[in-house]
Amino acid sequence: MEELAKYHTIISEILAEEAKGSFSNSPHVEQLLSIDRENGHYFLFMLGWDGTERVHSCLFHLDIRNDKIWIQQNNTDFEIAEELLRRGVSKDDIVLALHHPKKWQYTDYGTDLEFQNKILQK
Repeated sequence: MEELAKYHTIISEILAEEAKGSFSNSPHVEQLLSIDRENGHYFLFMLGWDGTERVHSCLFHLDIRNDKIWIQQNNTDFEIAEELLRRGVSKDDIVLALHHPKKWQYTDYGTDLEFQNKILQK
């Protein structure tokens, strides 16, 4: 349980730092951080207008599932997995969920065998 609290803090800090940056050239686009600690969901969105174009995009989506950090989405050049490692998260506790479960075995990062088996049986 202590490890999960640590993971919550690390993810929250990283995303809060990234939210201070600018991912758009438009002054009318903001970064919105959404944290659902109870359910283990962490999002950073871009929201606003770039001229006449509506901007609503997920920059980062991370979850804490089965005691691991799942990187569900990363639409930036920022290497969030590497940053998690720098802050003390074990590679075994990071799942690159943005890649198909078949590919997890070829990374140095963690897996969730139960989840993989469910997906790969279909």
